[in-house]
Amino acid sequence: MCPKGRSVGFQRSPLDSTKPENSATYRQNGAERRCAEHDSETNTFVTVADEWPLTKKKALTPATWERDRRQIHKWVVPYLGNKPIASIEAPDLLEVLKRIESKGVIDTAHRTREVCGRVFRYAIATGRAKRDIAADLVGALAPRTTQHHAAIIDPVKVGELLRAIDGYDGHPTTGAPLKLAPYVFVPNFARQNGLRSC
Repeated sequence: MCPKGRSVGFQRSPLDSTKPENSATYRQNGAERRCAEHDSETNTFVTVADEWPLTKKKALTPATWERDRRQIHKWVVPYLGNKPIASIEAPDLLEVLKRIESKGVIDTAHRTREVCGRVFRYAIATGRAKRDIAADLVGALAPRTTQHHAAIIDPVKVGELLRAIDGYDGHPTTGAPLKLAPYVFVPNFARQNGLRSC
């Protein structure tokens, strides 16, 4: 109420209703646009990738935690970090993984794909992505090369190994498993040489 009991009314200008910035729908769309911009900033790959390891810090060893975090930031974030995680497609991630592969570190490319898969699964769980695109890339990279270590099957060399184990005079916590090892590998040695009765 105004002084002297009069009420004041505001006269609406005919131009006011035609201005889009004055309409309720325009203001609502502006608020939605700001929310969408905020969501796109908080739902980028780098944001989710930084948030995911924090949830696993107690479950992982410090070395594994740091390795996974470092891999993501070294190999993936420079190329996909600022993109909304829901908009990243399998070809985008494959391009990044092929860059790693071209440097000759195939195992790192595979591990990076696995870590990215964990990040995408976390994004799905938190409602920021619909699917794990890293899973679509299984088999898209060159296979890992496995190096097999030769077994000692020559009886003379096995004897040398047993004497070396017996002569070990280091720490007892290392010596005890070494002395137990021949009881574990002798059946395999015997099986390779056709001695099934051992």
